[in-house]
Amino acid sequence: MADYKIYLLTPQNVPADEFTHFAGLDYTLVVNEIAALSLELPGDYAGGLGEDYRLEVYRDGALVGETQFLVTAYGPQLSAEGEFVTGIQAAGALKVLDWPVINYAPGLLQSHHSGYAGNIIKQIARQNLGSLATDPGRDMSEHLAIQANANDGAVLERDVGWRRLLDAVKEIAAASAENGIDLYYDVVKNTGTGLLELRTYTGQRGTDRSTTVVLSPELQTLASPDLKRDYNTAANRVIVAGTGQELWRNVVEVANAGQVNNSPWGYIKEHLYTTDQATTAAEAIIFGESYLRLNTNKITLSGTPMDTPAVQYGAHYGWGDKISIEFLGNVAVVSIDRVHVTVRDGEEQIQLEARGTVV
Repeated sequence: MADYKIYLLTPQNVPADEFTHFAGLDYTLVVNEIAALSLELPGDYAGGLGEDYRLEVYRDGALVGETQFLVTAYGPQLSAEGEFVTGIQAAGALKVLDWPVINYAPGLLQSHHSGYAGNIIKQIARQNLGSLATDPGRDMSEHLAIQANANDGAVLERDVGWRRLLDAVKEIAAASAENGIDLYYDVVKNTGTGLLELRTYTGQRGTDRSTTVVLSPELQTLASPDLKRDYNTAANRVIVAGTGQELWRNVVEVANAGQVNNSPWGYIKEHLYTTDQATTAAEAIIFGESYLRLNTNKITLSGTPMDTPAVQYGAHYGWGDKISIEFLGNVAVVSIDRVHVTVRDGEEQIQLEARGTVV
């Protein structure tokens, strides 16, 4: 089993305790979502605990999720084995983006943004949690750094007034993906400064290992492979609404004629709003064609990665990485977007799912 060490820190990021023995540990990492952790300490923990105390979990020397977990609840309980323990629940540091509401009305300079999606995410964070906040009480830059703009993601225009900050971030990243550029975000620990830091990523949350890590049933590294031709999210005709109002709005319809004629029921229509972006019919058509490419019929391949001495999670690839999986001559490049780990009674159970589109 992997070697675990857990460190407890105060809300001010000062080390408070260290745990190498615990009754149970359970954590879930999901790309672009708040991570979750549950920790059980033997007996009644006598050390200090409180709101927003921080936990750092190291697995074989590597910081799990590259982040800290903020304590959200704790107290005495009975474990599944009937033992008296102190239970602790904690949320990944991305949680700090879920607390603030964007305290600016729609249409204001601080609410209406255009440019690269990654830059917009960082700008609204600076204006609501950083040095650009008009209320000094909301300036958390002493505790939260924000990565420099990297001109990453698709070019967008968005108004985020009165929105919860994390909801706005999710929508901006989703809009970037709809426009052909996957954008990821997270709040991680900067190992140089010790501060939490908001960062954005393109391509994948972790590292692209798709050319070096290939899992397959033949190598006993992929269980339960599942190959499907998937029509569930397919669309073959889209109405694109661009700039303008009511009858004067710029509207075009874009179709994938080949797929429309595949079946008597093949007329699958969607509606796409690009009201802040498509100023001409030509631009609206480009958005429509991009949407249809992303939402076409797909051949998908999924499976459960399995550890062998040659290829192991945590050693050769990790959460957020891209890898390749192969089945019956079909290859899919997949992201390890979700990891669930349980540690109990000296055993570690890791649940991974790899799913992607056949290339």
